[in-house]
Amino acid sequence: MLRPARNVRTGTPRPRRFEPLTADEARQLLTYAGGHRLHALFELALHTGLRKGELLGLRWEDLDLDAGTAAIRRTLQRTAVGGLTTLPTKTRASERRIALPTWCLWCLQSLKLHREQQHEREATNTAWQHSGHVFTTVQGTPIDPTNLTRTFTTLLRRAGLRRIRFHGPSTANTMRWISPGCRVRHES
Repeated sequence: MLRPARNVRTGTPRPRRFEPLTADEARQLLTYAGGHRLHALFELALHTGLRKGELLGLRWEDLDLDAGTAAIRRTLQRTAVGGLTTLPTKTRASERRIALPTWCLWCLQSLKLHREQQHEREATNTAWQHSGHVFTTVQGTPIDPTNLTRTFTTLLRRAGLRRIRFHGPSTANTMRWISPGCRVRHES
């Protein structure tokens, strides 16, 4: 019996190489995103290395702005039927408390103040949905991860930068060169 596939070598495909932003590119992106409503999200992603789902799953109750920490407990993900769901982190080890870099803390405090003022102005507006998430749509609902990717890609293009995947951990090391005083520190 002839078996032509017997001599074919198979193996695990090598993962595609991921090239994070350089320090200059990260600076350029953050400068360009300065006026964007998700500026704090991009600062947090680049300075802490949080993953997209972890950023979108953050709730105000997870932040201790006085202590300068964030508890990473959950992720926001798209479901198979197109909805959004909040799930615990993949592993127990993924649950952690991180120290927030000073600049990120300032951005989050500014966002919280803006959000509180927005709530006061829109108290009678029934269109606003308070989800408790830190980063939301303009209606107050959680941001779909696909929409965040689309926004990130658009910002990269408009800032004149090459296209990369939105991937927190790879970008965190870039930020060490931008602001040496803002290194990531994990707390138990």
